[in-house]
Amino acid sequence: MSWTFVPEVSYKHLVTLINVYFSAATDDHFALDYEEGSSPSGNLYGHYHNLYVWPKPGHIGALTRLTLTVLADTPVADSERALQIPGPPLR
Repeated sequence: MSWTFVPEVSYKHLVTLINVYFSAATDDHFALDYEEGSSPSGNLYGHYHNLYVWPKPGHIGALTRLTLTVLADTPVADSERALQIPGPPLR
């Protein structure tokens, strides 16, 4: 599988992303699934200014759900797909 990163410049998509993250951060379940502080204690974490956020042990599913929601709301256009080298699939 390959990944590509394309800057998002669409105002509509940016507002959608802001709303997705704001909704996740203000949801009643946030405190159940995530920890936050001035330094991360988990391996997977996000960083914004002086604040770190990471999923609690055993709650990686919450991060997976958030990631899939973000990906669904910001689809990659065909013109933005990563270069693929032709050939048979690797097994």
